[in-house]
This record gives sequence, structure tokens and C-alpha cells, in this order.
Amino acid sequence: MIIRSALASVLAAHLPKADGWEVNLVNDLREITLADPPHNMLFTLMRAVLDLAREDTLLGVPLSVRLRGLESKLPAGPVADRLRSVVLLESYDCDRADAASSGPWWEQAVPLAGRLAAAGTPRADVADFLALLEGSCPDQHRAGLHNVLTQGLGKAPFAREISDWKDTYETEQVSLPSAWRTVWELSPVLAPEVLEPWRPLLEILTTLAGQPAPARPEPVIRITSWTESYGGLSADVFAARAAEEGPAAAAGHLATAPVERTDVDASDARAGLLSDLVAQDPQLWARDPGGVAAAVAGDPAVLAAYFSSLHRAVRERKIADGRLAAIALAAFAARPAAGQDGSGAGQLEQVICNLLHRAWEGGLLLEDASGAAEGAVEWLEGVVTGWTQPRTGTPQPLSAAIDQAGGAALLSLTARALQLAQRTGQGLADPARGLLARLLEGEPDDQALAAIGICLAQLTHVDANWAEAHADPLYTLDAPWRPAAAWLLHGRPHSGILARLDRPALLQTAAAPGGIPVLDKIILSFLDGSESLGPAPALLTELAAQDGGPQAVSELLSRLAQAVIRCEETSPWPGRAAALWRCALEAQLEPAALTGAGRFAYADRLDNATWLDLTARTVTLQPKPEVPYAVAERAARHPHSTDALLIAAAMLGAQVDVFHQQEIQGHTARLFAQSTTEGTAEHEQLRIALINAGAIEAAYKDPPAGP
Repeated sequence: MIIRSALASVLAAHLPKADGWEVNLVNDLREITLADPPHNMLFTLMRAVLDLAREDTLLGVPLSVRLRGLESKLPAGPVADRLRSVVLLESYDCDRADAASSGPWWEQAVPLAGRLAAAGTPRADVADFLALLEGSCPDQHRAGLHNVLTQGLGKAPFAREISDWKDTYETEQVSLPSAWRTVWELSPVLAPEVLEPWRPLLEILTTLAGQPAPARPEPVIRITSWTESYGGLSADVFAARAAEEGPAAAAGHLATAPVERTDVDASDARAGLLSDLVAQDPQLWARDPGGVAAAVAGDPAVLAAYFSSLHRAVRERKIADGRLAAIALAAFAARPAAGQDGSGAGQLEQVICNLLHRAWEGGLLLEDASGAAEGAVEWLEGVVTGWTQPRTGTPQPLSAAIDQAGGAALLSLTARALQLAQRTGQGLADPARGLLARLLEGEPDDQALAAIGICLAQLTHVDANWAEAHADPLYTLDAPWRPAAAWLLHGRPHSGILARLDRPALLQTAAAPGGIPVLDKIILSFLDGSESLGPAPALLTELAAQDGGPQAVSELLSRLAQAVIRCEETSPWPGRAAALWRCALEAQLEPAALTGAGRFAYADRLDNATWLDLTARTVTLQPKPEVPYAVAERAARHPHSTDALLIAAAMLGAQVDVFHQQEIQGHTARLFAQSTTEGTAEHEQLRIALINAGAIEAAYKDPPAGP
């Protein structure tokens, strides 16, 4: 016991000095070994603590004793929680076989999982711990596990947030928000129920990455040999050649340079090296795209790598927009010959489509005097025609479409048509107009129709008459690949489209699993004041009547609150949100539909009087709202309000973990002590609630002053 406590005390002294980034350099604490001691004393101590805990486990020391030193000595925080998770991970096989330790093991593990999810930047050991929990969790703990993980990860983003981030990422290469990165890195080990609200984000990230998240979070830093990475080719040599002789000459040398290693593909090695050379000095490599393309013209994979890297540099603003037209035309000039096979040819076609798409979106090449752009339009139309075919069984048609040259070509042609329509004000023009009509009127191609769907708002905006002429194929919701169905999940908001959709089908989609993007569009239609879906009470009643409807209304209220949290001070959204919340209360919905209204506790843009009134009415009907600790904290700010007393009394009955239970009791005790409404029925009701919650002293004695 003395050794265990002393070792934990020494580690505790080092933890406050620990740099979180430094700790994350070790991807798996189990890989630390004292046989080859790490240079950092913190890791040495952590390994010593883990070794002692493992030996105690083998000797049959009870779990409570093994953890006592960690619980009493280590400061709370992500590093200590990560260490606890590894202790539990390494002891699981022994503890599950011991009746005295199995129950306490899960009692420790479940709340710990929530804290780890909330901490962010998970490493491989944490992912393995969470994977163990999901795979082995007893039925009596599974709901609690999923609940703490859901709370720890926080609220999933709106579809608009995802779209805005993606647009910014493609132009400025901004980093992924920390909470989103946590979900991405943990997605392989979390349950579908936990990940469901995040599914739209994960689909976008999978598309951008070209594959799902790695099975375990990857190390923060990898040490590799540059020479080994390119099959023996030297990056320094070719970088020097490019600086001295120019990029075209360096590319020519690269095209003929022998790849010494026989266990790597020579084309892949050259492509990887050229891609990294462009990333190191994009300005240099963008000087002569035509010359570089001519130098490596015999290898489509190398061409694809070159132009893809230039495209990335343009998105990251490392190359001036003025260079984009020349790069796009050079890429088009290097296009594969008709009928040329191989993955490299397909990749090259796709990057050409993407470059032309970006150029047209930026207003470039719309009036190209050389005629090259007109040739590109004809070529793109041919790529689309050769790609599309009757099909309705693609599992994820939109992802499949944008990951192929044909889908990229269709989006590129659509982008050009939209830009021209905005310039001329005359609606969609051929060839895009005719091509889109043929795709809508012919035998359905689920991939092409899904690609049209993500542009549906823009198409409707620039040419409402064209959209009206094709209303049946555009707006029907009888299959998930229909344009309107793809738009609901991935497109930009447009109140006019919402109004045209079949109402029962729309509400069924909103209430179904994965319906959050649909709820976001419904929310925005009310916040923008369009009233395109008619009176709110009727809509909420109809939505609540669907399968999963009460939960959908709850989610709507929760995300409505999040929208108000982020709005401008002068925005009309808080007032409109309050009106919608009030409609939900007056619609006599079942209590489960009101759970999400608890999230309004964070919406400081909503004035206090309105919040107190609506929250008091809400908890009277549904005493178990979301984030009850936040509800209690906001109520505690209002000692002059009897509504605040009623709210606080209800929150004392919330089913939360011990930490949040103590937090709620603290807020409630302060409110009770500071209340100026002593003698009212609500004041006495709160006293009784405190007593029932076990806070007897707080019910009869003023607690210490708090924040």
C-alpha cells in the first residue's frame, strides 16, 4: 500500500507539468517498456504505475485497492483518465473472471468512457479500451455506456456547419474541429447508435479521405526514411534539379530515373515523390504545368499526382488564383486518350474534372478565346455519357458518384452552367441543360441523380422554370437516390424546395435514423421566417406522430437551441426559436418530445424571462431534459424568480453521474440560499427536493458562497 501510494504521489507531482501534446506522442502507453526506458520521466513513472497495477492484479489485489492510489493522488484530467483506462484495459481478463471485481470494473469503466470521449485527441490505447467496452459490455450497462459516450462527444454539427467547413477546407485547408476529429478517430470503435447523429459528417470525411478512419488512431508523429519512401529516389536531388533547371527538366529526369527497390511500384514511387515536391514548393512547380505534364506524359498516375497536388495547393491558397486557369488547361491537354485503361487514367480524368470545376466556380474559362474550354465541355459531356447507366442499387450513390470521373464531370458541367446562368440571368444553357434533362427523364441512374440532388438548390435558384418543368423527377421522395432525397441530406437549404416536397414523406425522412440534416432544413425554414411548411403547431404535431417522431421533435428543439447559441446579437432567431418552442409546449406532445429543450440553457441570446417561463413549463411536463446540470446552473442565476426554484427542484431528480449530480446540487443549494422568494410554495418545494436528494444540510443551512 505504501509503495502504491508513494509511486502515485510522485507521478501526481509530474502530471501538472505535463504538456498534453507531449503525452500524446506516445500512441499506446502499453508500448512503453522499462527494458528500454523512455527519455521522459513522466512516461517512466506511468509505466511503473501500470506495471505495479498489473502485478497487483495477478496477485489478486481487489480492484478498489489497486485504484485507491490513483483516485486519491492523481489530479483529475485527461492524462490521469487515460492512465486509468490502460489500468482497466490490462486488468480486464483477470477482473471479469472475479465476481468481486467484475461489477466494480464496469462501474469504473462506464463513466470513464464518457470522460475520455469528452477529452478529445484519443490515442490508440483509449480506442482499444472503448472497443473492449463496446464488444464486452453487459446488457445492464450498455445503455449507460452509450449515453455517456453520446454526452462526452457533444452535439453533432448542423449540415450547414459541415458544408461551410468543407467549403473552407477546400479553399484554405483549415483543420478539423477538435470534437469532430475525436468522433472521426473513434468512429471504428463506437456503436452505430452513438455515431448516428454524426453520420453526415463521417460520410463527408470518408469521401475527403478516400477511405474510412483508421482502425486505431494513428501516431501523432511517424519517423520514416525519405529515401526509403520513394523506392530509393532522392527527394533532395530532384528538388535541387527543379530549383536549378526548372520543374519541367526535373520532371523529365524523374520520368526516366530508375527505381532501385524491386518491392515497390515504380510509378507509385515517382507519383509520391512528385506529389511531395509540389507540396514543398508549389509556386515553383506551378510555373510550367504544361512543360511538367509533357515531361511525364507517359504515366497517367504521375500526371494525376502532379495535378492533384497543384489542385490541393490552390485550395490552400498557396498558389495564386490567377494560375488556376493555366493549370486546368494544362491538365485538360494532358487528358488520357479515349479508351485508355488503368487506375491512373481514371484518377487523371477525375482531377481534370475537379480542376475545371474549381476554375468555373471561380468565374474562369467561361469566355476562353482559345476554344480550349469549349473542347473541355465536349470532353466532360462524353465522360458523363460514358459513365452513366441504368442502376438503382448503389449502396451510397452520392459517395460513389463523386469518387468517379463521371460524377466529377457531371458536377463540373453543372458548376459551369450555374456560373453562366448567374452571369446572364437567362437560366440554364446547353449542353448542361439538355444533359440534365436526359438524366432526369431516362431510366434512373442512382449515382447521377444523387449528384444532381446536391446541386438542387442552386439549380432551382438560377432557373426556377426549368426546375418546375422537371418537378416530378426532381422533387419525388420515393427512393433514397432521388435528387430531392440527396438534397435533403447533403444539399444547401432552400425553403421553396421544402415546400414542394411530399409532406408525409418529408416528415418520415426527418423522423428516421439519419434525419438530422432534414431537421436542420426544417429549423432554418422557421428561423428565416419563410413559413414554407405552414403553421408550426401542425408541423410539430405531424412530426411527433411519425415513427420516432417524439425523439425527432426533441432533436429539433435541441438543434434549434444550438442555432440560437451561435446567432448574432441583433438576429431575429431567438424570438422565432422561442415561438417554436412555445408551439411545442402548446401542441400537447408526449414528454419525450420536449427533452431537447434543455439545450436552451446554453442559449444566452434568449432573454432570461422567456427562458425561465418556457423552461418552467417544459420541466413541468418533462422533468428530464437534456443537460440538466446546465439547466440548473442557469436557473441558479435568478434568485428572485419562483420559476427558477421550480426548475431547480425538477433538476434534482435528474438521472446523471455522480459528478453532475454534485454539480446540480451545488447550483441548487446556492439558489435556495440566495432566493428572495422565501415563503412561496416553490421555495418550500425546492427545500423538499433538496432533502429528497440527500442534501439535507443545504435545505436548512446556507452553503458556502460559490460562483
